Amino acid sequence: MKNESATYSPSPWRVVRTNSDLYIYSAYNKAEKKRFPYSSGRVIAKVADYSAYSKEKNARLIAAAPELLTAAKLTLAYLKRKRPASSDSVENQLMNILEKVVAKAEFEEEEKR
Repeated sequence: MKNESATYSPSPWRVVRTNSDLYIYSAYNKAEKKRFPYSSGRVIAKVADYSAYSKEKNARLIAAAPELLTAAKLTLAYLKRKRPASSDSVENQLMNILEKVVAKAEFEEEEKR
């Protein structure tokens, strides 16, 4: 498994609320922390769903993305070693979903429009 810190913004990611918006910030690496001790980190995204009912949930899901990707990769590696026998087994269905999730996160699959 690749080292996520080499390709993605450092985790943990967190939600920071302002008066009207929600932002996703990543952690700084050690050098950046010393340079910017009072900053919240790097801005990853602004959650701009102004209908408000799902803005908080969307922001929290985005902030959990690094840990979810790691969990998906570890689970996929475990299931591949186990090799479920039946093609319609829950394990095999889970492997198929996790492969798509990891590919989507790593841009291995073109987005269909």
